[in-house]
Amino acid sequence: MTRSATEPFPFAGANLRYQRRLACGLIPLLNMLSDRGVDIDAVLAPVNIRRFELFDPAFTISRDDEFRIVEAALLYLREPAPSLALAHYYHLHNFLMLGLAMRACATLGDVFELIMRYPRLVWGVCETRGTMQGDLIRFDLQAGNSPVERFLLERDMACMKTLFGEALGASFIIERVGFSHDIKESFALYEHFFGCEVLSGHENSFLAFKASELARPLPTADPLALEFYEAQCARQAAEMDAPFRYACVVRDRLLIQTPIPDLQALSSDLGVDGRTLQRYLKREQVTFSEILRDVRAKRARDRLSYSAAAIEEIALELGFNDGVAFSHAFKTWEGVSPQQWRKAQDSARE
Repeated sequence: MTRSATEPFPFAGANLRYQRRLACGLIPLLNMLSDRGVDIDAVLAPVNIRRFELFDPAFTISRDDEFRIVEAALLYLREPAPSLALAHYYHLHNFLMLGLAMRACATLGDVFELIMRYPRLVWGVCETRGTMQGDLIRFDLQAGNSPVERFLLERDMACMKTLFGEALGASFIIERVGFSHDIKESFALYEHFFGCEVLSGHENSFLAFKASELARPLPTADPLALEFYEAQCARQAAEMDAPFRYACVVRDRLLIQTPIPDLQALSSDLGVDGRTLQRYLKREQVTFSEILRDVRAKRARDRLSYSAAAIEEIALELGFNDGVAFSHAFKTWEGVSPQQWRKAQDSARE
């Protein structure tokens, strides 16, 4: 929906301080640390999170655990205004389906409305409130006073500048920025980053821009794609409270890796001991062997149906030692040999 700049400002605000957070929101911070030579596992150690868990889009962590990770990260970030540097590591693709939906919006105003509908998919830490002040829209942001929350508040404000600029394909123009805490030591860096007047020690932290910015069109607008992506956003937000399942991680890895790894190789890739992984799977009432069998059967059917690859080649892709072992396993799955199954599929398509 395209919005006129003369319409009343529709975004009263949102509370982004949810207790459960998508863990993948930490990836930009970890990328920044990695570029600076920091051991990522040492940063994650205080909360007993393994790196592979962050790459599952359904894995969530508590807000307290997120703050502990950020606190550990800040020990390594001694540069001036590290929050501004971090903002450059955030891109729309980091937000998964929400990022795709933002790209498909018609105007920047629609992007704001989308974010307000799905605040759980945004990694902010602030309570926000928007008001009209003449021809300006002012966003007030409130967070705690700890160094961690101040850092994350600055990150949130800086990300508005970078992410909305990415969505527009041009600069998002900000008129004025204020921080409730003192930033005087790096004042020039903040003014250069935001490209406007910056106030330090203000009553409230805020960011102000002209209401006409909301009417700016996005070059990647796609209403049909937006409808699809927003449906996925609604599903993802609804599923955030579902328990994390190691079985899903294992299955996803086995589906995409070639050759399919065995338990030892997969455990090493995930950074967890094989026995520990087996114990996690047992709690979910499944075994590695069962998942491996199902994935091998699926990939075998796909390769036999849609490729002319030799049986020996498919066997090696599926993690078998040779074609004989693969053929024996396939017959237990389907009741016929791979060659017979492929011939039957070819005949059905004729």
